[in-house]
Amino acid sequence: MKLWLLASLVILSQSVANALDPRNPVTLCERFISLEDKKFCEQKVLEMQPDWYLAGICEHQYEDQSFYDCLSLSNKSDFPLAKLPVCESPSLADEERMNCLKGIAVVSKPLPRGRSKERLPAAAKPKPIAP
Repeated sequence: MKLWLLASLVILSQSVANALDPRNPVTLCERFISLEDKKFCEQKVLEMQPDWYLAGICEHQYEDQSFYDCLSLSNKSDFPLAKLPVCESPSLADEERMNCLKGIAVVSKPLPRGRSKERLPAAAKPKPIAP
């Protein structure tokens, strides 16, 4: 029984990891053709610092304003990693994807100044906490 449970957990975690495509949000700015639009996008993404997993979903947004609105959700909410693949389908329209993301969002409190929401890879060493 324990072995079956462990095997199920491993398979589930692998399927979630395989389903999500974390993307460096700055690379998403290549969707724009003009240099001016790319630079604007890069500046906006650097200001927002969206979650990489969310950025992988936002890249499917067709309309530019919807793309930026999607990325900005990262500053307002947290998203359970296990639920994000539901909203990733390229067949969803922009509005449907936004509604899906808002439906699974967990509203988060603002972080103390100097703290980041960045999700680190499992192999990363934890950052030391200042006394």
